[in-house]
Amino acid sequence: MSPTTTSGLVYPDSADDVQLWTHFQNLAQSIEPSIRTPYLKVYRTTEGSGFNNDGVFRAVSWNGEYIKSHSGMHSTSSQTSRLIAPVSGVYRVDATIGWKADGASEVGTYSAYVSLNGVGIAPRSVNNISTGESNSHSQHVWNEVEMSASDYLEVELSPDTATNRAIHGADTGTFGSVCVFKYVRPLVP
Repeated sequence: MSPTTTSGLVYPDSADDVQLWTHFQNLAQSIEPSIRTPYLKVYRTTEGSGFNNDGVFRAVSWNGEYIKSHSGMHSTSSQTSRLIAPVSGVYRVDATIGWKADGASEVGTYSAYVSLNGVGIAPRSVNNISTGESNSHSQHVWNEVEMSASDYLEVELSPDTATNRAIHGADTGTFGSVCVFKYVRPLVP
């Protein structure tokens, strides 16, 4: 019986052919991660606080993962706000933020944007809440960004309201905070 590869391919019987098959298998395994389309879906598992009404944008910490196609795209233990490109290309980030009601008036301006390697890039998402309601509400921000391998994106928030704000975790239903980060196409030279 001929030997088989880890993926179930049967090696030819000749020793020279076996070496060739081994070389091709090793080559395929080394490039396989870059063949898969990078895709990541992250979320807040719990309420996220610390979004102060001081005009400073702060990154959302994504402490849970639904799907991750490549290791190294995100960590749930360190630098949890970073969405990291495993290969160069154009990436799209889509985030829905669930702003938590705190029982007080939610009147104010809620701003969100995407930053590349710590530097904010346009467009910015702005929600103006002008009624005196004390309800949760959601906000959407997205962008398509040219990235090199190892570049990172972050979703940053800044409320201009009477009080500091918090965001919902994804397990709170309609207004959960989730983010999708995916490869769209290669860079055009």
